[in-house]
Formats: sequence, structure tokens, C-alpha cells
Amino acid sequence: MMESCKGEVLIIDGTNLIHRNYYIHQDRRTINGIYTGGLYGVVRSLKSYIKNFNPKQMFICFDKSERTFRHKVYADYKATRKETDVELKTQFQLFEKFCKLANIPFVEKELYEADDLMGSLCCNAYKYNIKPYAVTGDKDLFQLIDKGVEVIYLSRKGPVIYGEKEFIEEYGLNTSQYLDYKALVGDASDNIPGVPGVGDKTAKKLLKQYNTLDELYKNTDKLKGKQKERIVENKQNAYLFKDILTIKCDISLDYDKYFIDYIGEGFDLESTRVKKFLSNLEIN
Repeated sequence: MMESCKGEVLIIDGTNLIHRNYYIHQDRRTINGIYTGGLYGVVRSLKSYIKNFNPKQMFICFDKSERTFRHKVYADYKATRKETDVELKTQFQLFEKFCKLANIPFVEKELYEADDLMGSLCCNAYKYNIKPYAVTGDKDLFQLIDKGVEVIYLSRKGPVIYGEKEFIEEYGLNTSQYLDYKALVGDASDNIPGVPGVGDKTAKKLLKQYNTLDELYKNTDKLKGKQKERIVENKQNAYLFKDILTIKCDISLDYDKYFIDYIGEGFDLESTRVKKFLSNLEIN
């Protein structure tokens, strides 16, 4: 805990959260046929986070649109992902309205992803003496650990807190090496292939030997055979992939509003208006 910390907040990947819950409660709907499974699961999840972590405030970060600045530099970014179900899309506005009624900031910005908003909020929270936790089911956020942010990873067995110690135990690398590792191995979920022929074991071996992507490319003369050929041929792609995978932590947002006003006001999931809204959707 930082000195004179004013409290802890949860910076939540709302896009990831509602997708996860939608597929768990996919068939849930009201008597009038309104699909509510995603929101139903989200409300249950938020209540469990409040119980387990007792945050001063929660921030829901959301993808405003499917096209981002990353698509401009790499057209195939996330190209293999299937289109979002209409039944899920209709719940996005319900999610936003719920957050507004509960006084939970719903943060979105054109051309940026939830990850970027999370990174920017987390890194700026320290300026207000606020301790942030990033809550997500996406390991891309592990890069924030190198910036001192602990990640509450939503594993299949439940939330697991990752700090530097837990990261090193899982990857056998330093937190500063995570982006270089991802640039080499790629990320199938984002349709980023990485360097051909470089998988988990090879990437870790190379980074333990050369420490960084920069040092690896300064020492390609020490590599041999097909591995050398593939790494040299894919230098431009490796750096492109690293840039694409890097979470932006400097987005212009109204941080005073988020870390002074919203925290001062707090959230309320038990207010009359929240209960009425959920009751109308048959969520209890």
C-alpha cells in the first residue's frame, strides 16, 4: 500500500466482463424477450468484487467501437474474431445505464480499447494517491505489472491477484520483458502471428539470453540456421507487433472528475433507482 493512500479502486475491463458473463448466461431473458444474461452476470460479478475487495470506486472501461487506431497500422488486427452477437450488443446500453444509475464511471473513447483506458486510469491513479487494481480476463494487461499495477486476473477458478512475484513464477521472465515476449510469440486472439517458428519456450530462451528485443536484434549474428533466418526476416513485424500490443497509458481523460468527484461520491448498487431498473429487467 502506498504511503498516505486515499483508497483502492478497481479499474475493470467492462468489455471482457460482459462478454464472459453473456456466454455463461446466454439464454437468460425477460418474459418480454429482452436478453439480460450478460448484465445479470456483470451485476453478480460487481457485487462479489465489492464484497471481496471493498473498493472506494469501480471504473468500467469499454470498447466504444470495434475499429481502433491499431487497425490503421495493422489491418488484420483482430480480423479472425467473429462478429458480436446481436443479443449481446443490445445489452451494452443496458450496462451503461446501470453504471450511470449506480454512479459507476463508464469510460469509453473513440479509437481506443478498454485496455488503453485501463492503462491510462491505472497509471494516473497514483498521482491522486489512489491504489489501482486492473480487473480483467485478458493477460495483455500483465504489461501493467511493470508499472507497479497489480492485476486481478479472472481465471476459470476465480480471481487471482498477479503482482511481480506471481508474474515471474508463471513466466520465468521479468515483467519488463512481457511485451518483447508477446511480440515474438504473437497473440492468436488478436490475430497477431508473432515471429514464425518462435513459440513459448524459444521466446523465453532468447529473452533469458539477450534480455530484450533490441539486444536480440543486435546479436542476430550469433543465431543459426532457420531460426536466424526467420528472426531476421521478421524484424519489422516483431517491432510492429510490440507497438500494437503496447497499452496506451497517456490518454487525455478528465482525471480530476474520475479520481476526485467519482471517488468522493462513491457508488451505490442498492439505491431505489438501481433496484427498480434491475427489477424491470427481472434481475434480482
